[in-house]
Amino acid sequence: LSEGATARSGLLGLVVPVRGGLAGNAGDASATTFCFATDNRDVQLVATDGTPIEQSLVPGVYGTDDGMTVYVDGVDVTSAGYAGKGGPKTPLGMDLSDAAGWPNIAVPSGRLAVDPVLGRFAFHAGGNPYLVSSWDPDDLNGHDGVFVQGQYAYITDWVTDRTTRGMDIVDISDPAHPRRVAVAVFGEGGQGMDVIVEGSYAYVTAKSGGLYIFDVSDPSNPQYKSRIQADPNEDDLALHLFKVGNLVYVADEKFGVVIYNVSNPSHPSKVGVCPIGFAESVWVEGRYAYIAGGTNGLHIYDVSTPSAPVLKGVFYVEGTYIYDVQVVGNYAYITGRPYAQGLRVIDVSDPTNPHQVGAVATAAEAYDIRIANGCAYIAERQGSKPSGYLEVFDLSSPTQPVLLKRYASPGQSSISGVYPQGTLVYLAAHGEGLLVVNPNISEAPEGTVTVDYNWEDNSLTATPSPVPSPTATVDPSLAVTLTIQVNLQGRGAAPSSRWRVPLLLELRPPQGSTVQRADIQVANEEGKATFAGILQGDYDVYIHGDTTLVNVLRNQHLAAGERSLSLGTLYEGDANQDDRINILDFAILASAYGETAGGAHFDPRADFNDDGRINILDFSLLASNYGLSGPREVAGH
Repeated sequence: LSEGATARSGLLGLVVPVRGGLAGNAGDASATTFCFATDNRDVQLVATDGTPIEQSLVPGVYGTDDGMTVYVDGVDVTSAGYAGKGGPKTPLGMDLSDAAGWPNIAVPSGRLAVDPVLGRFAFHAGGNPYLVSSWDPDDLNGHDGVFVQGQYAYITDWVTDRTTRGMDIVDISDPAHPRRVAVAVFGEGGQGMDVIVEGSYAYVTAKSGGLYIFDVSDPSNPQYKSRIQADPNEDDLALHLFKVGNLVYVADEKFGVVIYNVSNPSHPSKVGVCPIGFAESVWVEGRYAYIAGGTNGLHIYDVSTPSAPVLKGVFYVEGTYIYDVQVVGNYAYITGRPYAQGLRVIDVSDPTNPHQVGAVATAAEAYDIRIANGCAYIAERQGSKPSGYLEVFDLSSPTQPVLLKRYASPGQSSISGVYPQGTLVYLAAHGEGLLVVNPNISEAPEGTVTVDYNWEDNSLTATPSPVPSPTATVDPSLAVTLTIQVNLQGRGAAPSSRWRVPLLLELRPPQGSTVQRADIQVANEEGKATFAGILQGDYDVYIHGDTTLVNVLRNQHLAAGERSLSLGTLYEGDANQDDRINILDFAILASAYGETAGGAHFDPRADFNDDGRINILDFSLLASNYGLSGPREVAGH
């Protein structure tokens, strides 16, 4: 028996409970696939009485003695305390058999897929970021800040008509169909900048308005409670805020950081000020307030006595502008410009001597940052760039952020607010309202994976009873294995290693818009990629690469078994993945022209032929396809 395992007699044989046993790595190269048995053999998971567990029972028995539990570094991956990529998982029974495409079967984001028949489990493998939904109030208002609590998103509205707008409250209980339920009106003045919701109250900053407090115990009917300004006789240019306990810290363009006591939301009071002059945002950790001061740098104040803050240290670099800051452990992560160091890592272990220990370039003007589940989510404004972006960086190595995902706003608007929640990210975009995006990050666990489960060894019993076969939830006879063939531009003749590119397959009902399946596979050296475990049916088949337009082959009947489809030539040049090849793509190419892989300004989005160089060959591909858009209809065969 393995370590952590004991044995006892069950109704059908010898039940072997394993507690805290090491998981097997599935014997493949995938970081998302595992087996319950350390030696990667298939084992039927059973309850403590020896009854086999079926797929449909996985959610109900997970976390119990009769079921299974998966841990990473001792933390249950379904618990609120799990801080791995994508946050806590929801257990789901799935067919992870080889016939279903193991190890390449698509596991939904935010799920832990368990096959109890074979004793296998898997995490979401990631893919291209995509827009889940959007909500736009159909006007030209700018949206700057966003905060999520429960099933509602709270979005500040930077509007000139302050008597009718201020903060929008949007129901996101169904993220695919957000709907506004109410508007909190400033009335007295101010343009909405930032918002924090805690319990029954929303704390909202307004430029030229100060701090507003609303009772949102009923989100569909917000009630104005109070307003306070740093100085009633001067224009209060409040920007971003932070709340801890009964204190709200408000960054202000005139007054630095103003500290308010909000223990009585109807009558807040001013407590103290961190007098740095101009301030963009603030983060409070322990006894220290970390202030992003624009051109003033990063200021660290001891606020253990809020009425008398004491300056401890300053990080300053000539020509640097700092928009936002968040602190994790000994490091402050600051966003700003120039783009070449849009995200900087500052060692603040000694508050009197903050110093830079890392930096990474961002695609545009890094504005808002939120750190969750080991990742930094950054909202980026256009600045001199043609679009706003969401970028996600892995902070597994705190001083060396690694770009995981980049998503361009669909309308090329600046993105000013970001709030990650589970597997989704909620964005406030100027002119586009609320964007709900799935960054599609790989949720491969980082750390030691251990498991609790029961299995049954009938060979050790004198009179074993046969174990009944579980009822399959998916009929393998209905499964399709689909091989796609595409032609690639600018990569020489196949076969070639440069034809091994990731391809995104989307299957939709004929002439429909709902994606029924999305999967990414790497093509072989001949431009072929195989997608297994597809349910037979009628589909419009969409395919595209990282820098190509979308091709679509419509009205395909995919019958069970093996099928092959040719989806034509993928047209290169779509650097920003908006399914159009135009001046925005040319701008990306131009800004990286002449660079090679590893260079400070190398942008893989402009390397259309994947040769590690951005040169005349890439320009020629873009120029020959300039003006084209997708999806492009193909005849296929």
